Amino acid sequence: MAQQHLTWSFTTPLRMALEGADRSITLQYKAAGVRSGWAVVVDGRPAATYPDLCTAQDQALRLARQSPLQEAA
Repeated sequence: MAQQHLTWSFTTPLRMALEGADRSITLQYKAAGVRSGWAVVVDGRPAATYPDLCTAQDQALRLARQSPLQEAA
């Protein structure tokens, strides 16, 4: 199996897209006071929110490497 080449790109200062994944994965910063953080959005659906960008990116990369069937299990 070929290894995916995944790249982050900023689409706006508060939104990033993961390019090269088999599905749409974006990170969106949500300002909400003490509950602010980065939302991981997979195929248009919120997956989770993390307080820091590095953790959100790590989790998004993990999701990108899973197939949709693995995620549902």
